[in-house]
Amino acid sequence: MNNKTIIILIVVVMGGYWLFQSGSPSEQPAVKEPSAPKDVIVANFLKQYPTINTTASSSFPYTFQFEDQIIKPGKPIIFTGQLDDIFRKQGVLYIRFSPSWLDFDNPQQYYTLSGCEDKIHEMIKRKNGFEEYVVVAKIDSVEKPILKIDGSVVDENSVELDYDTSDVLLVKGSCIDLALVPEK
Repeated sequence: MNNKTIIILIVVVMGGYWLFQSGSPSEQPAVKEPSAPKDVIVANFLKQYPTINTTASSSFPYTFQFEDQIIKPGKPIIFTGQLDDIFRKQGVLYIRFSPSWLDFDNPQQYYTLSGCEDKIHEMIKRKNGFEEYVVVAKIDSVEKPILKIDGSVVDENSVELDYDTSDVLLVKGSCIDLALVPEK
């Protein structure tokens, strides 16, 4: 056998193997739907609110860069957060979300939102608190506090305070929709 025949034979064998492994188009697996409860909620919100801004990231050194991502486009954002507090200010109910316990972004974002009062009343009735939610919100402002104070107990009579620049973003806006992430 000459070199040409050997090369053709190798190409035919590799092509046959590839066809055998890939199967016919009808045998291809269907696109897998999200199975985790949080993924299902996010997928449903993305279908329900197709203009959601999903590219937001707070991993920029300056606050205005994060603002440019979540305010300038004029689109709602989607995020996951842990219920931190529900409070009333000047007769308006607000809900505050702290970062999800699996969220390691820096700076961390704390969201304070008005709106969604019907869902807030449902949350109050359940009285569980500190649950994880997927939230769709329109953001109005972002600010970064100048100072962060951390404290640790030295002994029973004293506390050591550490002062540093803040690694938190305070995000304010309006809640459009939210859903509880069920426990597994």
